[in-house]
Amino acid sequence: MKKKALLSVSNKEGIVKLAKCLVEKDYEILATGNTSKLLTENDINCLEISEFTNFPEIFSGRVKTLHPKVFGGILLRRNNKEDILEAAKTEINPIDIICVNLYPFEKVVFNPEVDEQTKIENIDIGGPSLIRAAAKNYHYVSVLTNPNQYDEFIEELNESEISEETKKKLASEAFAHTAKYDSLIADYFEEKVVGKKSSFRINMPVQSELRYGENPHQKAFLYGDFYKHFEVLHGKALSYNNIIDLISAVNLVNELDNFSCAIIKHTNPCGAATADNILDAYLNALSGDPVSSFGGIVAFNKEINEEVAEKLNEIFTEVICAPSFTKKALEILRKKKNRRLLKTLTNNLLEKNQYRNIPGGIILQSSDDSVFPVNDYKIVT
Repeated sequence: MKKKALLSVSNKEGIVKLAKCLVEKDYEILATGNTSKLLTENDINCLEISEFTNFPEIFSGRVKTLHPKVFGGILLRRNNKEDILEAAKTEINPIDIICVNLYPFEKVVFNPEVDEQTKIENIDIGGPSLIRAAAKNYHYVSVLTNPNQYDEFIEELNESEISEETKKKLASEAFAHTAKYDSLIADYFEEKVVGKKSSFRINMPVQSELRYGENPHQKAFLYGDFYKHFEVLHGKALSYNNIIDLISAVNLVNELDNFSCAIIKHTNPCGAATADNILDAYLNALSGDPVSSFGGIVAFNKEINEEVAEKLNEIFTEVICAPSFTKKALEILRKKKNRRLLKTLTNNLLEKNQYRNIPGGIILQSSDDSVFPVNDYKIVT
């Protein structure tokens, strides 16, 4: 009996390449709707899921894979005699590979132009069920949830069978994938549908391990999608302290008008200033405390030019960040090998809420985005 692989993906990237490899390895491919159509268009033989189950897709595709022949094939324990006898009696055949990625709820949930019903229809039911079933039975089933897993999987499959260690790793990634997906849905329902948040959830992928934390003996990790806000133009990876100070510096200059500069050291401003040009803004900020500015983080709200770059090179700075740099300024600033140069990609880094961990939980407050007009300031001493 041929081994079976079930492919059902909303993100079609790399799926044809994976399917061709599976055919070469003599797998029978089962596929749903649009996945089946794409494979057929690329001359890849596959069995549409409704033909496999002898039951049609119903309710506009809401029910496709939710069938005992599918889930029985995934959850069948190959070393359990009772399971094997029951599978023979009910005509259930093993399914060895599940490749599923989910309806793009993450993309639509944050889009204000998408109506509520469309968001609801983008809540995947069958997909998470397939993924969780395959991950639960990882001893016998490989589960793929992301196109970036395909190349390594194909390479291992071409060499031999998929190892137990790989299956464990894929299962772990699968449960993390569905956990994040469910967190997004739960948050949406609490905030938008019910209007009351009852739980605090954090579910972010690790982006990288940092060299160390606030001190060299502390471990540190970066989670989430930090670099969608910044482009690294030069220098080594950011440290834990760099990131903390960088956010403080950029948030500060984003609140200031005209040409502005802030220099931060250990989360405190050594100086901050606005001026009629970017050079004077830097010089005025530097004059706030030129000694402590050494080794600090410097942020600007306007483009850095050659003149400013020359001045910046007169002292050591860990990080320089700006919305843009002239070509000549970059050439000058890149002469310092260990300095990090970053370009800000978004205008507002201020998150909606701020959190702090406390024993037994967290405390939350809304971010301070208040504006105090200069004309309302009062000098009281």
